[in-house]
Amino acid sequence: MRFLVLGPLSLQDGDERRINAAKPRGLLAVLLINANQVVTVDRLIDELWGERPPPTACNLIRQYISQVRKVLPVGAGDGAELRTHAAGYMLTLGRTSLDAAEFEHLAHHARAQLSGDRPAEARATIGRALRLWRGSAFADVPTGPSAAAERLRLDELHSSVRELSAEADLAAGHLSEAIGELTVLTAHFPLHERPYLLLMRALSRAGRKADALAVYRSARNTLVSEVGLEPGLELRDAERQILALAG
Repeated sequence: MRFLVLGPLSLQDGDERRINAAKPRGLLAVLLINANQVVTVDRLIDELWGERPPPTACNLIRQYISQVRKVLPVGAGDGAELRTHAAGYMLTLGRTSLDAAEFEHLAHHARAQLSGDRPAEARATIGRALRLWRGSAFADVPTGPSAAAERLRLDELHSSVRELSAEADLAAGHLSEAIGELTVLTAHFPLHERPYLLLMRALSRAGRKADALAVYRSARNTLVSEVGLEPGLELRDAERQILALAG
């Protein structure tokens, strides 16, 4: 049994399974986010209804738990078990049961490979991670506090892995791939300085120093106009280095 949360929430057990009703799906999301920990009934009620729960909220939680159990495999050894505790419920997961956990592991591993001057290995690991991504995390889950925070965290991690992918391409000498990805990232995240920095380096190495300087000007204009700040030291140093080479 594998739980897929990088995109719409679903379960894989040979075939792919889904929980169609929104509230039980939201409950499962909370249990997954807090896997291997007891989640109290009060916490589940707050996540699903906020400050205005229905009078029958406790009974509804029990019904939703029953619906979730119906999609879980029967028997031991499947890596997932929904347990009832005095205060609430706990979903126990095996190490490889959640795609988000695997994504994080691969991202960490790829970063270590790149830091160890192994860009080709890092590119392969990043490719495995990005193939797990099917869209924004918990894409079809009603927005409760936990789901919203976890969606934001995983979406930011996805952005950082895309940035790491471009950095690995740059380190491996795949300049066109790096330039293409970094051009997209600077458009999507105009206030993030590192994609600008990497794009300047990639363009400079490709012999496109005028384009690299144009990226700096665009970054500076955006940062000054949007947040009233000059570019950071790394970006300014990159501009000076490129100007020195151009001269």
